[in-house]
Amino acid sequence: MTNFDGPILNSTYTIHFVLDQVRESTKNELCSIENLEKFEPKDIAGGAAFFSKIYKLKLYWKHNESDLPKSVILK
Repeated sequence: MTNFDGPILNSTYTIHFVLDQVRESTKNELCSIENLEKFEPKDIAGGAAFFSKIYKLKLYWKHNESDLPKSVILK
């Protein structure tokens, strides 16, 4: 998925918000929208989560460094 401006699937999250949170927690400035090649969201709860959605985002980076996260879980 390459839509960097809209919400992720049916959530209230955007990829900008997610990357801001990851960058803040890891202190890695390469966790930025400029360095993100693409991402693939997937609903991993399949509707089974009670009153919540759980998503897994696979992240693909332009600069593929070992300390950049390959995926993120959103709840």
